[in-house]
Amino acid sequence: MSSRGVLIGDVADGSPAARAGMLKGDLILSLDGNDVSDGSVLRRLVHDRPGYPVKLAVMRRGDTLELSPVLESRLRPDRMLWRGLSGDAVRLAGRALRRVGDGQIPEQVRVRILGPDEQLEDIEDLRNRLDELRAQLHRELAELRREFRSGAEE
Repeated sequence: MSSRGVLIGDVADGSPAARAGMLKGDLILSLDGNDVSDGSVLRRLVHDRPGYPVKLAVMRRGDTLELSPVLESRLRPDRMLWRGLSGDAVRLAGRALRRVGDGQIPEQVRVRILGPDEQLEDIEDLRNRLDELRAQLHRELAELRREFRSGAEE
């Protein structure tokens, strides 16, 4: 028995795995040519890649198959809401949410729950902004290098 791969224990009807043709008992061996030794490796390889097609090498009943699913987002609004908030902010928001039944939400708490599509849009906007900032940083570094070189030559 091989010690590499991730065994598929179940495939829900209508799930991305089912649409990709995966079956219970399949063993995922690699993703885009990267060996998959366990579940944590698989999670790392698929992280942050929703909407992208991948190549899966899968062993099924002794035969190796190649599947090409498109990964889907598994972002959960309830988890994304709290990410990046300080402990105080989380406690304050928790107290506020407990008061919702009483209609007493403190004015300083403004919670906006995003759906998965909105989260993906926000992530894409952040990626674009990060790309812009990287480009700006590279331009500024190039300018500083030119200034440094011209100062060193004098």
